[in-house]
Amino acid sequence: MRWRLLDLFRSERFQTASEFENVRSVLQSYLGSGESADYQLAGQLADIFDQYLVYRPQWIDAWQEGKLLGLGEDEVWQAQLWRYLDDDNQSAPHRVALWEKLLSSLDKAHLPERFFSCSAFRQWRRCICSFLQKNFGTLRCVCVRAQSERPVLGQCD
Repeated sequence: MRWRLLDLFRSERFQTASEFENVRSVLQSYLGSGESADYQLAGQLADIFDQYLVYRPQWIDAWQEGKLLGLGEDEVWQAQLWRYLDDDNQSAPHRVALWEKLLSSLDKAHLPERFFSCSAFRQWRRCICSFLQKNFGTLRCVCVRAQSERPVLGQCD
């Protein structure tokens, strides 16, 4: 994402196109503050969007559909940048797209009796377990915690 944003910031399109007017007005003072400012800003924004993919996938979905969620004045330009990033020119699908593909491809006939996970994936484990329980009934999870040598068997948490 960093490189795509950097390419955008350095492009003639970004400097002149009306579709980026809101983004330019917000970011122009920062972009003009130094020789590597565009590179630093592209990296910071890429990190923020990556966090949105993990913790705010519903924002990403709404922005892809051209909707705003009333999150404040910064949402407008962030949504515009996201739509630029998600214009089908990326080399691989982003996390939210992969997640949605996973959930849509689940079939009860092919699900295991137990679901194994590790504590490092706590948020995703909670989401997948919740989805599986809601759509396919009771599910047992075996969660391996880093502090414990023994797996912990129980319901999804």
